[in-house]
Amino acid sequence: MSESELGRLRGTRQVYIRHITNSEREILDLLSDFETENEDSVTKLIALKDRIKDKHEKVKDLDQFFLHLLEQSDLEKN
Repeated sequence: MSESELGRLRGTRQVYIRHITNSEREILDLLSDFETENEDSVTKLIALKDRIKDKHEKVKDLDQFFLHLLEQSDLEKN
């Protein structure tokens, strides 16, 4: 894997982290005046939760990929 491909994947991971952080802020804003009777609020909260879960899974997958590359690199050095 080339350095540019690794850089692109690291950048992608950072974008996912930024999405998670932004979604968390949106949730906190939404919860500050949350009304359980308001279907729009509930729907938005569920969508934000799903977005965080999706991005978290992608970050975990990238982390596993990076760990695998590091392990391979360590094996090649020895």
